[in-house]
Amino acid sequence: MRRAGLLATSTRRLDESLLRRAVSWGRHPGVREWMRLASRLGDGPAWYAAGAIALVAGGPEGRRMAFEGLAAAALDALVYRGCKARFVRLRPFMALPDLPILWSPPHDFSFPSGHAMHAFAWATLIALHFPACALPALAFAACIALSRVVLAVHYPSDVMAGSAIGSAIALLAASAL
Repeated sequence: MRRAGLLATSTRRLDESLLRRAVSWGRHPGVREWMRLASRLGDGPAWYAAGAIALVAGGPEGRRMAFEGLAAAALDALVYRGCKARFVRLRPFMALPDLPILWSPPHDFSFPSGHAMHAFAWATLIALHFPACALPALAFAACIALSRVVLAVHYPSDVMAGSAIGSAIALLAASAL
């Protein structure tokens, strides 16, 4: 039991250290504005557009991806809400009041990052169905996930978990449909 406590303490310290380093990047106006834009796009517009473009212009593969994306988004939402209610982790700017608030503070809990979940679910589906678009889609998803840490609304572990969960849900949707 003592080892588990030490591991948790070490993990929390690493998470906070990485968070503080990322938040310091947001003090640079250009970085802060790019992160705000990435976060705004991660609210949904980029993924709605990707699904619509795939549906309209992607042929049978695009239609399949759009359908899988809808299924993944629905499952993401269920998992997201369940995790937020179960883990009840305060957001960094609430737990660490010395952090600057660089974004409009969300009112729910921190773990996992819904932005990262949705971004990586869609990016994974894009990579599966349109491999030539994999690198830009995954890089864009990574920017969205990073933005949530730089803006002090998530810990690094929140976005890592959200990214992994979103990717797994996309793989599940692609294999099940």
